[in-house]
Amino acid sequence: MVSLSKNGFIVSTLDMKESDDFVSKIFHFKSGEQVIVLPRILVSLTSGASIDEIIAKMNNDKVVFSVENNPHLTGVTCISCNLTTSEDVLRAVAQLKTYDGVDWCEPDMLCEWESCNTNPLFPLQSYLESGNSNYYDINVVPAWEVIEGYPDITVAVIDQGVDSAHEDLVGNVFQGYTANNPTGYGEPQNANDNDSKSHGTACAGIIGAKDNNIGIKGVASGVKILPVNIVPNYSPGGFAENSEIASAIEWAANRSDILSCSWSSQGEINVIAAKIKEALTEGRKGKGCVIVAAAGNRGDEEKDVAFPARIEGVISVGAIKRNGEIWNYSQRGKNLDLVAPSGGSLEDFVTLDRPGELGRNTSKTVTDLPDKNYTKKFSGTSVACPQVAGVVALMLSRNPALSGNQVRTILQKTAKDLGPKGKDDTFGYGLVDAYAAVNYVPKHEIKGAHVIAKSSSYTLDYLQDGATVEWSLSDSYYNQNCLQQNVPSQNQCTITRCDSIDMQNATLTAIVKYHGNVIRTLKMYNLNAFKGFKGYYNSGNFSGEIKYPYLIKVSPMCGTYINSPNIIGASVRYDPKAGKPYIWGYSTDSGEIIAGMSEDRIPILIDITDDAGNYYMLTLLPANQYYLNVSSKDNNINITLQGEEKAIDKECENTNWTYNIHNVTSGNLMIMQKTDKRSVTVPTSGWPKGVYLVKAKVDKEEYSEKILVK
Repeated sequence: MVSLSKNGFIVSTLDMKESDDFVSKIFHFKSGEQVIVLPRILVSLTSGASIDEIIAKMNNDKVVFSVENNPHLTGVTCISCNLTTSEDVLRAVAQLKTYDGVDWCEPDMLCEWESCNTNPLFPLQSYLESGNSNYYDINVVPAWEVIEGYPDITVAVIDQGVDSAHEDLVGNVFQGYTANNPTGYGEPQNANDNDSKSHGTACAGIIGAKDNNIGIKGVASGVKILPVNIVPNYSPGGFAENSEIASAIEWAANRSDILSCSWSSQGEINVIAAKIKEALTEGRKGKGCVIVAAAGNRGDEEKDVAFPARIEGVISVGAIKRNGEIWNYSQRGKNLDLVAPSGGSLEDFVTLDRPGELGRNTSKTVTDLPDKNYTKKFSGTSVACPQVAGVVALMLSRNPALSGNQVRTILQKTAKDLGPKGKDDTFGYGLVDAYAAVNYVPKHEIKGAHVIAKSSSYTLDYLQDGATVEWSLSDSYYNQNCLQQNVPSQNQCTITRCDSIDMQNATLTAIVKYHGNVIRTLKMYNLNAFKGFKGYYNSGNFSGEIKYPYLIKVSPMCGTYINSPNIIGASVRYDPKAGKPYIWGYSTDSGEIIAGMSEDRIPILIDITDDAGNYYMLTLLPANQYYLNVSSKDNNINITLQGEEKAIDKECENTNWTYNIHNVTSGNLMIMQKTDKRSVTVPTSGWPKGVYLVKAKVDKEEYSEKILVK
């Protein structure tokens, strides 16, 4: 292990065979950041190379190189040595680079990393909802109507540590990791007058502060925070050595979905780059972690965003003012992806502080918030980064199976364009839009058929590894007789059709548990199990149940409404070779069709293939233009000719038509007359009791009704 002596220039090594201190010169990146070389060399080998053979070439009577065991840093070999100056280490690195089998090597270093900030509270969180059309926000409030953060999504805040006891985080923070301190668990440590070590807590609050009527609300308030402290030291700058930062990244990548990195360097560190690239491709159990990083606070002094934000695949985030202008401190360049709001000299960005006197907002602070658990003195691209990390957490809550590349692409496609049209070096793809991004994500839902012919299986899309599902149907009878409960860990159930009763409009519920805790509940509505096609129609004066052979009489020039569970999730079309509807529309979500027959009265054929694969053809036929209204009372038969529609009904007064009445039993014709009146009354006194058939003829169309004469 390596510890710094108080002057920050001499490094005391506890595992050197000599007792001499190691002395490093102060080196600088081109951007001016200080670098201290350590007596440790980090080596990446090519396939098949042997580190023992390489070390054997380096060792001599005075210099001893040996392999250190670091279980959290795989794929990189740490070589300690008893060299006493930084120049000797650099010479050894140069020599190692000449050997076959060495992919890359570099000294382990303490770098001058930058925390990327320059300086009941929800109404003050203008970055979530500005309330002013002239101000820009990340449009997250409507996104919460779609999804809020789920507890099975974990965001690693790689920073100065997170105060897990904060009132707005308590219960949502896992036990984490502290560089060089196995029992630090990700909590802040070694706070001092120059640094309250509150930066990580502030970032965690932006991501996941609880929705608990206390303080602020995070972008994804229900997610879990994994604190990773890479700034455990008192000085210089407090950051751990690069190998420990790399170890922390590897540790976090195996335990989280998202890495939020509000820190930067203008240099390039191989060992950290290697672990970030590994996390992008292999983290999150092979789906790849989503890594979000601050663009850096050097403004236009630099030609690109800082490291690690500029690594390919990392989502880099710059900072804008509330009016949409880029902050002067925000770094720009070809690798900038997005921007988000941040604060500046006005100190107008509210987030968490370490509680009480531990943070930057203390009793001695007169210009900050009255509640000392919170602060408005937080700014820089450090503020922008966790906002995007929070949006990513919402996206993964909606669909945890998204790959890192899919997340990045969706964020780019849905960002609100700022500046010149299209991607540019100042705003990247634009301002992150939480609502647009969440709605672009395919929904995490139950998959299976809405109509069950015999049986159908149901599964849950994108189930997290280790989660279980408990299934149930809305009716106890359905639950007992139709649902085959499978083993929850298999993520499947089967519903069968029960011959004794139809299952109609049932709801299937899936309760997802992780480590015994309910993390989400999903429902699938309108499940039906019955034979054939079932539904109802309404068309003008005609309505009723749809029965086999599915012939439906409809009124021309009048909308026909069809409702059926078979239509839910189905494929629906009308046959263009038959009649073309003058009105046509359908919803496979609600199971409805509207079709209007034109005045040419050509039948309409509707093809339906439900989501169980069953095919049905509905035939819409024109009903007769006229119909008879026949009644018997007081030794009279009353006959009225009526039209199906109002326009035709009015014409009945002037229509010539013929009517006749036959005795059904004897077949005798009782009367035949022609009239132009709408209604006629026929006396039946002296007629035998029985059933009579009343017929009417209008032009070439015939209509008939039976009537009982008592």
